Amino acid sequence: MEPNNGLAYSYLRKIAGEEAAQKASLPPENATESALKKMILEKVDFREATLADVLDFLRQKGNQLGGGKVVINFVQSVDETARNAKITLTLQKVPFTEVLRYIGGLANVQFTYEPYAIVVKSKGATAASQPPANQ
Repeated sequence: MEPNNGLAYSYLRKIAGEEAAQKASLPPENATESALKKMILEKVDFREATLADVLDFLRQKGNQLGGGKVVINFVQSVDETARNAKITLTLQKVPFTEVLRYIGGLANVQFTYEPYAIVVKSKGATAASQPPANQ
């Protein structure tokens, strides 16, 4: 109604700045993670499978479902105990990223999506790998 209203313009600038700040505070999602969120696994059924076997299955299944557009590689930075952790999990019609989230909780590992690989680390590895702060 009032195209020259300075107060209205200042509020619009403030709103636009807050929206930009909210977007900037979110961690950026890379192409691998975006593609895997859209990839739906019809059925996942693991019975006492090791983490290594589960990741191998998911790599094969994901590459098959991706049809060459998505290539899944896992880089494992876990100890032998985590690699041999037994996983029992049954899910249906679930996004690939959610399967990884459940597996991470069961095997006590975390997944980091890099541009060309998914890095698997023990949950305590990130804090332990950082040098202590100078006092």
